[in-house]
Amino acid sequence: MFSRKRLAYILIIILIFSLLFFLFNLDHAFLRSQATNPADQYGIAETLNASLNGEADADVLLIGTPQNPVETRIRDNLRFTLAQLKLRFSEVETVSDDAGPALRIYVVQDIQSVTDLEELATFITDGGQALFAAGIPTASVYRYLDPVWGILERGSLTTTQDVTFNEGFFPYPAVTIPNAYPTSALNVRLNEACDILVEGDQAIPLVWAQSYRQGRIAVINGTFLETKGSAGLFVAALNALREHAILPILGTKTVFLDAIPPLFDGNDDNSFEYYGRSAESFVRDKLWSILIQTGTLMDLKFTTSFMAIDKLKFDAQNANQQTFSTITQDVLRHGGEITLSGNHVELSDLSVERIQQTKTFFESFFPNYRLHAYYPLYGKIDATQLDRLRSVYPTLDTLRYLYDGDGITQSSGDYGVEDGLVTFPTTTYGYVAEGKQLYTMVSMLTMYGAISHSFDINALFTVPSNESNWNTLNRSFDTLTQTYFAQTRWLKPMTVSAAAQIVRHWDELNISTSTQSDHLEMACTDLVIGQAFLVYSATPISKVEGATYTRINDRYYLIEAQAASIVIHYDVASDRQGG
Repeated sequence: MFSRKRLAYILIIILIFSLLFFLFNLDHAFLRSQATNPADQYGIAETLNASLNGEADADVLLIGTPQNPVETRIRDNLRFTLAQLKLRFSEVETVSDDAGPALRIYVVQDIQSVTDLEELATFITDGGQALFAAGIPTASVYRYLDPVWGILERGSLTTTQDVTFNEGFFPYPAVTIPNAYPTSALNVRLNEACDILVEGDQAIPLVWAQSYRQGRIAVINGTFLETKGSAGLFVAALNALREHAILPILGTKTVFLDAIPPLFDGNDDNSFEYYGRSAESFVRDKLWSILIQTGTLMDLKFTTSFMAIDKLKFDAQNANQQTFSTITQDVLRHGGEITLSGNHVELSDLSVERIQQTKTFFESFFPNYRLHAYYPLYGKIDATQLDRLRSVYPTLDTLRYLYDGDGITQSSGDYGVEDGLVTFPTTTYGYVAEGKQLYTMVSMLTMYGAISHSFDINALFTVPSNESNWNTLNRSFDTLTQTYFAQTRWLKPMTVSAAAQIVRHWDELNISTSTQSDHLEMACTDLVIGQAFLVYSATPISKVEGATYTRINDRYYLIEAQAASIVIHYDVASDRQGG
């Protein structure tokens, strides 16, 4: 017969072993069930307001009536870009010498149709600022303005595809990008006083600025601005024209891993051919560890999307539940976010019942996690489908689109807020940092101070294999992450919901500026503390009041607001001494 003391010891031992058994065999779904989305806590942020003490900078004047579709696209894109930059602007068909001190932007190539060339030269000579956004006209009459434009010698119109972003004029190191953007540009030779921002094939100047007498001009040689993906070239030209400039940005980097975790086995045939294993095994046992390691090294937070909306009926019994469980748990453990995506190609009968099946599946793993973002990965979503999705997922408040899609077969959009929903585009995508994708990355970095890049995991199983095989693309992937993320550590890593919250604050913000020779004053309304700004200055910054600042390169700085009134002081004495 056991003594009470011995019995107590036995009971304690049994309890310890039972507890250990419970911990090591606890259902992982139970552990994960406590996960919640931080976006659930986002609310209305406190805003600050200030008024300007000095005289406000002159407004921008858009000049000209487009005469062809290219000029129409240029004008429309500049309207939108100026609004995104929070700059006040007005539009006129023609302009005369009594138009006032506004910064002038010409959206037509035939400048003589909107102003007298002598009056234009006088305007610049006397201290005016002008940006020629639609290219250089070739007619001989315009050679009158060649000294104003900094042109020493003219050649013929030339098609150029390579683009070189020169040092200092962009918040990114100098880089030459083959096959970046095809355009027809005038082959010109410039005087040495010109600042060449962008060059094309054989060093053809594509974007430049120069001081002429008391004024300053900037030229975009070609039709770059007919696509909104070139907005960063316009921003760089506008900055170089003014020499001191500040614009509100997002200051974020978001990285999307689409169609991961893989729910179904549709990619198995190609996966066995490429990798000798199923798609589920390849993603779970090989690719995922590489992605997590990259995220850690590059300071990234991944936003993943499980693609559960499709023309086929959702069947939870056929889903790769173990892979879904493993990867989504890892995503949340590393500070990532889970979103929903869908294939809308030939999707004509999306019912509430089918959407509810996806939610039931998801909540069996994460009953407390609320999805806040949706992405139509393929095809275009319509209003009815969106309404049905939101009826089942009422917390959806962010729609992720493709930035520069065709708008017909793809859902495309810009950063902004519409009907209470944040639209958040993917600006670049893929595994290779070259050509138009790299060009767009540098341009969007200059325009928005942001990177939004996506990797479609399904693309690793498509044909032809030499363009989609990870055994080849892994090296390109390493180059891309170095090119995009190692050079932009001043951006904050965020998942889509956190970045969308920044978009809300940025969308509501308004600014006014007053630029002086030794300082720039900015007053904000509806500012949220921490709002990021990109400052361009040809003179070093010596001090900033009302904000913290970080130097990006010789001319660009990141400003983070701590007050609604900000004053940026320049080291004018050092600049005069060449220091």
